[in-house]
Amino acid sequence: MTDIVTESLLKRLNDGKLVASKAGATITGVTEQKVKPYLMELCSAVVKGTLQPSKLVVGIEAAGIAKEISATLLADIFWYYGAWLYGEGDDQSTARMRLVDATKAAIEGE
Repeated sequence: MTDIVTESLLKRLNDGKLVASKAGATITGVTEQKVKPYLMELCSAVVKGTLQPSKLVVGIEAAGIAKEISATLLADIFWYYGAWLYGEGDDQSTARMRLVDATKAAIEGE
């Protein structure tokens, strides 16, 4: 994990203790250069089961990432993880369902 996506951050997101704010980012340190790795790690946490799929959007909004930027990057990241999980075979069905749930949550903006 990076210096931003930590076990503590994932726990606070899952527990609902970390939320987005219209006043500004509640997750700091996600600079322009760190947006893609941050999103990759959040998606990785969803696939591994350490982040609830519905909390992916919260993690994005809490970092103050613009929807236009996150939508483009997430499309690529979802494709990447989908292709990777497909190649891993049938034993990854739970991880695939988590990815599907995260994709639905991102589209619906939950």
